[in-house]
Amino acid sequence: MIGLGVNIATLGALRQLGTATDSLARVSERLSSGQRINRASDDAAGLAIASGLNSKARIYTQSMRNLNDAISALAIADGAAGELSTVITRLQELAAQSANGSYSTTQRRALDNEAQKLRSEFNRLVATTKFNGINVLDESTGRIRLQAGNTSANAALYMDPSNLSVANKGTGSFTSKISSSSAITSYEVVSADFNNDGILDLVREDSNTGGILLQLGNGDGSFKGSTVIGASAKLGLVAQIQTADVNGDGITDIVAAGQSTYTYLGNGDGSFKSPIAHDQYNIGGLALADWNNDGKVDLITGDDSGIIRISLGNGDGTFDTIKGDAGTFSSSIYSLAVGDLNGDGKLDVVAGGVTNSAATVYFAGSNGTLSSGSNVNLNSFDGSYIGDILLYDLNGDSRLDIVVGKGDGQNSVYLNQGSNSFSTESLYGSGGYSSSLADLNGDGKVDLISSGNTGSPRVAYGNGDGTFGTPQSFASGVSYATGLAVADFNGDGVSDLSFTDLNDGNNYTSLTNTTTTSSLGAFSLTSRADALYAMNLFNAAQSGLGTARGRIGADQSRIASALSTVTASKENFLAAAGRIQDADIAAESAQLTRNRILQQTAAQVLAQASQQPDLVLKLLS
Repeated sequence: MIGLGVNIATLGALRQLGTATDSLARVSERLSSGQRINRASDDAAGLAIASGLNSKARIYTQSMRNLNDAISALAIADGAAGELSTVITRLQELAAQSANGSYSTTQRRALDNEAQKLRSEFNRLVATTKFNGINVLDESTGRIRLQAGNTSANAALYMDPSNLSVANKGTGSFTSKISSSSAITSYEVVSADFNNDGILDLVREDSNTGGILLQLGNGDGSFKGSTVIGASAKLGLVAQIQTADVNGDGITDIVAAGQSTYTYLGNGDGSFKSPIAHDQYNIGGLALADWNNDGKVDLITGDDSGIIRISLGNGDGTFDTIKGDAGTFSSSIYSLAVGDLNGDGKLDVVAGGVTNSAATVYFAGSNGTLSSGSNVNLNSFDGSYIGDILLYDLNGDSRLDIVVGKGDGQNSVYLNQGSNSFSTESLYGSGGYSSSLADLNGDGKVDLISSGNTGSPRVAYGNGDGTFGTPQSFASGVSYATGLAVADFNGDGVSDLSFTDLNDGNNYTSLTNTTTTSSLGAFSLTSRADALYAMNLFNAAQSGLGTARGRIGADQSRIASALSTVTASKENFLAAAGRIQDADIAAESAQLTRNRILQQTAAQVLAQASQQPDLVLKLLS
C-alpha cells in the first residue's frame, strides 16, 4: 500500500528526467572531447587497451625524430666526405704533377707545400665535422645505435657515419720477421725508392768490402738480392749513408761517407752513374740539407779529428770548397744531425763523439758558418760510442728536441727549452747504434725504435710529452740487430722495421700490423719517388672515401625505409586506439537529440505529475 501524499508519477518523472539529464551530459562530454572513453568507468577494458596503443604511438613518434636526426647526421657526414674527396682529388693532381720529370726540386717543394696544407685541412675536417657533439667522420666514434621502436632488442638500427677509412695506422704489434737473405755484415741501412716503382728499396753498407749494396723491394716487405753500387768506389769502413736529390732531377741519389766520401747519382731505374769523389775523409757524421736556402742540397760532415765542415752544393752532385769549420769537437765525431733548434730560420748542428764523449749543439752564426761562441754541451755519456742523433718535436711545443742513441743500450732525451737551452738528460733503455722515431701504434705520438745492442730491436712507445715507456723487443730469434731502417715497406701507409742480424748477416723485415684510420698520414712530394709513393696513398684514400660515401648512402636509404615503416606503424597504432577510444560523432549527435527530447519531455511530464494531487483535491471539493 502506497503512503498518503506520495506522488508516484512525480517520482517516476523525476527519475526519468535525471536519467535523461545524465545521458545528455555524457553525450555532451563525448562530443566536446571527441572521445568515447573519458574516464575508466566509461569502458575500463577499452581504456586499458587504448592507453597501451597511444603509448606505443608516442614512442613511434620519438622514433621518427630519432631517425630524422640520423638522416641529418648522415647528410652532414656525406657533405663533408664530398669535400674530402675534392681535397684528395687535388692531392692526386699535385702528386701526378710532381712525378713528372720536367719539374725541379724547387718547383716540387712548392707543390709539396700546397699538398701539406691540404693534408692539414683534410685532417681538420675529419676532426671537426660533428652532429650534436658527435664526430661523424673520426674512426674513434664507432657505430651509432638508433632506437626505432619500443622494444630493447629488435627495434635498434646502426649507422656508421664514422667508418671513414682513408688510410692505415699501426697497432703496435708486428708480423713475424721476413728474411731477405744476403749474408752481409751491415751497420748502416737506409731506405728510398731508387727505381721509381713506388716501392721502397734498401741500401746497405757492406762492412767486408767497404762498399754499398742495393736491394730492390718487392712491395711485400721482402727484398731482391743485392747488387753492388759503384764497385770502383771503396769507402773503407762506411759510417754514414744519406739519400736526397742532390742534382735536382727528381731522382733519389746517395751520398755515402767513411774513409772516403762519394756521391752516387741515380738514373731512376735502380742503376747509378759513376761515383763522384769528394775531398772528405774519415767521416763519422753526415747530413744532407739546404744550409743556405738556395734550393740546392748541401753537405755537412764531421770527421775523426772532431771537425764539422759545411760544403755547399752546386746542384749537379758536386760540392764547393768547404766554407768553414765549426771548431774542434772533443773527440772523433761518430754521429751528426742538422735542424733549426732555436727557431731563427738557420740550420744548427748536433754532433756526438765516440768514446765516453758528450754531444754538443752548434748554433748557426751570422756568416753562414757555425758559431763557436754559443755551443751547448750536453752532459757526458758513459758508453762506448754515440749512435744516431735524432731531432724531433717530442712534446708538441714547436721546438726540436734531441734524442741521442748510446752504445750502453740507452737513449738520452733532451727537451728544447728555448733560448738555446735544453732540459737535463732523461734516459730510456732502448739505445744502440741505430735509432728512429715513428708512430707504430697509431696513437699520434712518435715512438722510439732502436737497434745495435745485443738482442732484437726494441720499441719504446711515446707518451707525447717527451717521455717514453719501457722498451719492448719485437723480433724473436735475433742475436744482434744493427742497421735499422724504419719505413713503409709493404705500401700500407704504416712504418715497418728493417734491420740486419749481425750474427748471420741476413736482412729482416718486421711488418707493422694495421687498422684503418680516417686521418691522412704523412707524405712528401719533394721528389719523383716520393710523389709516386704518395699517389698510391691518395688512390687508397679516394677509394676509401668512395666506399664510405656508398656506406653513408646505404645507411640513408635504410633509415628512410625504416622511417617510412615507423611512420606507418604510428598511424596504425593511433587508428587502432581511435577505433576504441574515439567517439562516433554521428551516433553521439543523434543520441544528443534523443536525450534532449527525453529531457524536455520528462520535464513536462514532471510538471504535469506535480499538478495531479491538486486536481484530485479540486474534484473532491
